[in-house]
Amino acid sequence: MMLPLLAIVLALASPALQPPPASPSPFAAPSTPTSQATPGQPNPGETSPDTATASIKGRVLGKDSGAPLRHASVQLYGGTPNVNESTTTDTQGRFTFTELQGGRYTIIATKGGYVSMQYGQKEPLEPGRPIEIAPAQQLDKIDFDLPRGGVITGEIVDDAGEPVTGAVVRPMRYRYIDGGRRLTPWAGAAQTDDRGIYRLFGLAPGTYYVMATWNDTMMNDNASHDQTGYAPTFYPGTADAGLAAPLAVNASQPCRPCSPGFRWAARRAAPTTTGPSRSRASWGQSGSSSAICQEHATGLQIVLTNKLTDVSGVATDENDAPLTDYTLVIFPVDQQRWGTQSRYIRLVRPDQNGRFETKGLPPGDYYAAAVASIEQGSQDDPSLLQQLSNNATKFSLAEGESKTLNLVEQQQ
Repeated sequence: MMLPLLAIVLALASPALQPPPASPSPFAAPSTPTSQATPGQPNPGETSPDTATASIKGRVLGKDSGAPLRHASVQLYGGTPNVNESTTTDTQGRFTFTELQGGRYTIIATKGGYVSMQYGQKEPLEPGRPIEIAPAQQLDKIDFDLPRGGVITGEIVDDAGEPVTGAVVRPMRYRYIDGGRRLTPWAGAAQTDDRGIYRLFGLAPGTYYVMATWNDTMMNDNASHDQTGYAPTFYPGTADAGLAAPLAVNASQPCRPCSPGFRWAARRAAPTTTGPSRSRASWGQSGSSSAICQEHATGLQIVLTNKLTDVSGVATDENDAPLTDYTLVIFPVDQQRWGTQSRYIRLVRPDQNGRFETKGLPPGDYYAAAVASIEQGSQDDPSLLQQLSNNATKFSLAEGESKTLNLVEQQQ
């Protein structure tokens, strides 16, 4: 049995040696075609350039040094009609979007070797904040402080000390999914090169787990009956995700070794037949199985409506001082409607003026709670909703109703 060896080192991106462009952030903009603004010409979808006279300006800086980041990519999307534009920063880290309609926009800044951030994000796992701009308004100082991305690097060799080429290595993090914290892939994967070396870069500060997989079909397109493979293995050498060792990536600390030299307890997986002349490696636990249940529903009725609800308002602290940076959680009073991707639950950030707004909630009874910070996805956690409901503001929505709320931030 092959016993690959995993050595992991934490490092920071160096200004003198920039890594290739970072993998897309989980908070990246939707992958729709982008358009570059042309001076003097209307943006796509605009009916009249005379009505598109607003602008947004800002800078992209390095959080560690405060120095401007040149050639950073900045993307803007939103507004009515929908706009999706991108630009790059100049030598002083400045960017400008002109000829904009009034409306609500989202802006994301990206730079190789740094963590991609949406405007208003304090932490990578938090949602960003929208930017509200009035017609003809000239908005300035929409600035970004991008933290440097961390690096996890290491080597994979077999029991003979030979490098394993083509192994797929993924950074993993716990996130709230389906109402609980689950270990899920984060950013992009890396493959070991001909030396068995891998490098995961552009990682946001936080706690990571490293998982690697390998089989001979990764390097050979000609499938055979007897293919070698290993079950997904977590650092420092376990197939059980619960026993995986956490790795702390902190951009504020210098690079340091992280206990290299652990051996994998990699387990060869028995091949399973998928056809008369093809087979594939099974990566699951021995004896594990899963079933897919199919249900057929009939007689469904879909009712369309243009009477959308609208919930907006502001929040203050316990001293009645207005807040501009907080997170709003709206969720139904009926606990039967709590759950993953429930259309009755919203996580809302205010704009730069501290005003929040969300549209399209179904009619019903709701709680609204303003908190200082919350991890994206945790709004699906029933225990958190139960805790927030104790001091939340209760309100009701009828079809097409607009509601204005004045909230007081909860102390967490």
